Amino acid sequence: MPRAALHAGVLRTAHDVRALARCGLCNGWGLRHELLSNLEPAGLVGAFHGRCVVLHLPPDAVLGLPSAERAKLRLNDTGTDLMRRLLAAAD
Repeated sequence: MPRAALHAGVLRTAHDVRALARCGLCNGWGLRHELLSNLEPAGLVGAFHGRCVVLHLPPDAVLGLPSAERAKLRLNDTGTDLMRRLLAAAD
């Protein structure tokens, strides 16, 4: 399940609903600022959960994502091996 899965405590005001967007791969809801976007070079148009992108793309394509989008990936999205490769590529 994507890490951006929502629970009752997340949305506090009507304004919070404006930050929601649907993932283009799993069709689930996520917070727009946490979803990956600008992935046109990888053939993906729209917004996506980090986990969905990692499951959909091969590891080398994930390493080739723009740095701003790679920074949104979390350990539970990537797993330890891919996270190590991402950190090594950032140096």
